[in-house]
Amino acid sequence: DGTITSTKVKRGVHESLDNEALRVVKSMPKWKAGKNDGKLIRVKYTLPINFNLDIMPKFSVIIPTRNVEKYIKKCLDSVLNQTFKDFEIIVLDDGSTDNTKNIIKKYKQAKLIEEKTIGVSEARNIAIKEAKGEYLAFLDSDDWWDEQLLEKLNESSKNDPDVIRYQLRTVTDKGEKTDYNEKSFENKKRIL
Repeated sequence: DGTITSTKVKRGVHESLDNEALRVVKSMPKWKAGKNDGKLIRVKYTLPINFNLDIMPKFSVIIPTRNVEKYIKKCLDSVLNQTFKDFEIIVLDDGSTDNTKNIIKKYKQAKLIEEKTIGVSEARNIAIKEAKGEYLAFLDSDDWWDEQLLEKLNESSKNDPDVIRYQLRTVTDKGEKTDYNEKSFENKKRIL
C-alpha cells in the first residue's frame, strides 16, 4: 500500500473534528482519519500500490433516485453536458417502480446501484462509499445544473475553502423561474 497525507478539507469533513466527523472519515473506503492539527483534519488515503492517481476524478456526482422518470434524463444530461469533465456519476436508485432504472441504464457513464426503499439519506451514504472523487457533489434527481457549475466549483476549490455555496433557482414544469439570492456570510458570527 502507498499512503498519501493531505491537510486539505476533504469530502465534507471540515475544521471541527467531532465524533461524527471522525466516524464519517473512518467509514470512507480506502480512507483513514489522522490527527487533528488544530486547524484542519489530516486525512491519510491508503491506496493499493497499483492505484493510478491520474484516474481519480475531481468530483463524484451523487444522485439518489426514486420514481423520477419524468426528470432523470434532464438531470443526467445536465451533468454530462458540463464544461468541466473530470467527474464520475453515481446513481443510487431507491426501489423505483416506474421506468427510472431503464432510463438510467441507457447512460453508460453513470454507475447505477440498486437498493430497495432505504430512504434518500441512506442512499447518499451508500453512494458516498462507492465514490472515488476528491470532492462530493450532490444532485437531486428532479433537479439539473447549469453547464458551467462544476467548472465554477473547481475554480472555487483552488482556494481550499471550508464551504462552497451557490445560488438556487427553481423552475416549474411550466418554465416559471424564481431566483433565491442569499445574503452574504460577511459580518456573521462564526458558528462551529
